[in-house]
Amino acid sequence: MPKQKQISTLVGIAIIIASIIVFLGGVFAYQHFVIQKIQQTNIVQPADPTANWKTYTNTQRGFEIKYPDGGSVQPMNEMPWCRCEEISYYEFDALLSGPFNTPNDIHIIGGIDPKEITTITETTVNNLPAKVSEQHSSDYFDILYVIQDVKREEYWGINLGGQRAGKNDKDYNKKFNDQKKFLKQIVSTFKLIKKTDKVPQTQTTLISGQEAINIVKNLPDVKHWLSAFTGPENTNPKTGGKAMITSDGKTSGQYMIHAYESLPDHDVTFGWYYVDVNTGKVVDTFKQ
Repeated sequence: MPKQKQISTLVGIAIIIASIIVFLGGVFAYQHFVIQKIQQTNIVQPADPTANWKTYTNTQRGFEIKYPDGGSVQPMNEMPWCRCEEISYYEFDALLSGPFNTPNDIHIIGGIDPKEITTITETTVNNLPAKVSEQHSSDYFDILYVIQDVKREEYWGINLGGQRAGKNDKDYNKKFNDQKKFLKQIVSTFKLIKKTDKVPQTQTTLISGQEAINIVKNLPDVKHWLSAFTGPENTNPKTGGKAMITSDGKTSGQYMIHAYESLPDHDVTFGWYYVDVNTGKVVDTFKQ
């Protein structure tokens, strides 16, 4: 009997040890598989800020690039030698140019003097080798991406345009960093595609320059101002000046309209207006 009792005790101990091993194994498996899976599931991937942007495609030159809603990408047809698109979004302006045989052509188009470049950083844009040049001065800053298409042996450039701020500007760092961040997002969407003979996609500009002028002419304040010019060829009988409303071009998706009185020796400005190229919405800069 004592021998059977000893065997029973050993069996009991073995069962207890086996139960402990199974339990610990279960805990280990739960920690390393179940909890890990839950943690992986709960990881929030950073949102792509460009995910819902629109896409501009140029099949003749073989590229596409995205831009945010409310922005625009317009071919600079007035300068066909440039092979450029203007990317506009409110106060942000960028110039996309290319392809070129050498990066020096891009520096010329972008208005950057290679001798005045402050820093150069190597990077990649959708697996394409690229260099980022920064230029700082007392009057302005500039950032230029030079992207190399190794297979085609061509170069592309994307650089800031329009807005400038000098080092003496109290908000210089903020302006520079905001523009740099947004330019990086724009550049990240640049992709090369197969070239075809199709006419490149262009955005429809709903408002022409003349239509923008007509919209300004019909503003109540402008109408009242024009009512004083009752003489020949829209001249003012009292001053002899001529009423002029002209477009000074387009920037950031808006026409710049100038209303002024033209006198023999000087001009007298009545107002400056921005007219949205897509909606026709007017902003009177004197009332901002």
